[in-house]
Amino acid sequence: QEAGIGERGSGVGKQALQAGFRIEKPASCNPQSAIRNPKSPGVYILDASDKTFREPVELSISYDAVRDGDEVGVFRWDEMQAEWRYVPTYLDRAGGRAVAVVSQPGAYRLQKTVHHRAETLPSRLRLLPNYPNPFNAETCIVYELPRSGPVSIRIYNLGGQLIRQVMEGHQGGGSHLVRWDGKDGEGRETGSGVYIYQVKFDGNGGAGKMVKVE
Repeated sequence: QEAGIGERGSGVGKQALQAGFRIEKPASCNPQSAIRNPKSPGVYILDASDKTFREPVELSISYDAVRDGDEVGVFRWDEMQAEWRYVPTYLDRAGGRAVAVVSQPGAYRLQKTVHHRAETLPSRLRLLPNYPNPFNAETCIVYELPRSGPVSIRIYNLGGQLIRQVMEGHQGGGSHLVRWDGKDGEGRETGSGVYIYQVKFDGNGGAGKMVKVE
């Protein structure tokens, strides 16, 4: 198996190459290492300087889509309960990888699922309703990507004027969430009203309306 961690595709670390698998470690996160446990093959230890990562990171573990089908998922070892606990997982059949967004260090592995079923990646960009909507201080834009690629998210007013670009970068396949704090590109608070958020990915796009209230 091969495993990697990452967010917004920030590059491959030397430690990953030496360990024989891929790690993408963004500057905004602080995982110190992701190593294969020599005593338990197939178990990967994600370590960090703190008990949690500053931001969630994407854990990717390769699997055999033909052999395993949709009956596999990512699990994390729960020391308090002394059991493996399921982590919501997306399966990229084409790429042969199971993807989970994690926020805690610890031991992870890929195993057969019994009571849980991993979700497959969408065939194209899927835009979900933002929440809360209406909102006051902050709203979340949620979307799913079919694979890794460049993503841009922009906020416009009803007149078509660009208010702010809240995302511009590379992200992996699966579910993502971006927050907008209701401010423009210069950090100024915007007024109440209807705004349009536009998500673009690899030639595809989607848009939705959100209402800001005071």
